Amino acid sequence: RCSLANLRWACTCAFLSRGTLRALQDFSPLRRSVLPTVFLVTQVPVAFRPLTRTGVSSSCALEITPPEAVVRFGDPLLANCTSLSKQVEEMGWESPYGGVALTAGVTSLLLNISSVKDWELRPNCFMNVLGGDQCMYSLPVTIYKTPDNVSISQPSEIGPLVEGQTYGIRCDIVNVAPVRNLSLYCYKGDDVVFTRTFDDIRVGPVNQSAVVKLMAHRDDHGTEIWCEAKMNFLPGPDVPSILSQRHELNVLCKVNQIRQKKCYKFKEYTFMYFKNRIFLIQAYCLLI
Repeated sequence: RCSLANLRWACTCAFLSRGTLRALQDFSPLRRSVLPTVFLVTQVPVAFRPLTRTGVSSSCALEITPPEAVVRFGDPLLANCTSLSKQVEEMGWESPYGGVALTAGVTSLLLNISSVKDWELRPNCFMNVLGGDQCMYSLPVTIYKTPDNVSISQPSEIGPLVEGQTYGIRCDIVNVAPVRNLSLYCYKGDDVVFTRTFDDIRVGPVNQSAVVKLMAHRDDHGTEIWCEAKMNFLPGPDVPSILSQRHELNVLCKVNQIRQKKCYKFKEYTFMYFKNRIFLIQAYCLLI
């Protein structure tokens, strides 16, 4: 796009085909004596500006396979861009790395990135159509990393678990990305007792934690608890879960009776007579 200011032509060139360049030169009323030199840049990466939208006309249609990509950080990425029209002059891939320069005479072009090294990546496939139009199609890419570690606090760290009281068990997830695709599950025995997802929009690795509130029951004694971190991608690969260590619950429960002379059971408490005085005792025992 060119404009005349102070007797000098100023041009902003996002992308020019050979036909467009010839048309631009013919357009100048001052011809080439005033028109600045315009270079056709074919190196990538470069910022392209689409002139038409994909699918607007039958001559400007692109298809990328796969339409979305989910790749582990450091792994390769392959995608193929295909023109659904035969009116193709040139095609190319724009990418921070692994891009493909404009290639003439093709209707399909492969993007081959040997190792994904950035947490944000959105390659663009470009096509110059005969007649001067340009098409662009973007490939959404999700780059993930499974947690380095998933841990759950040991119940012994918060003291004895007493029947009927509520306690907080903490699950920690270290170095996971992207956290918006993470689901956290906490198990007690075979039952899922807690589930959490995260709204964090950061794309790079982060640490996350959650506190699970549990009420101790006498039937929980000997039951194992643990956390599971699961990455969810739909569509996408089935990424194996990362599990924490398992910890066994030891629950203190209230006794029903104390074998002692002149003891009388009343609800959860025991009255004892000792030296003509009455004592109210609330006792606990460890289930074994």
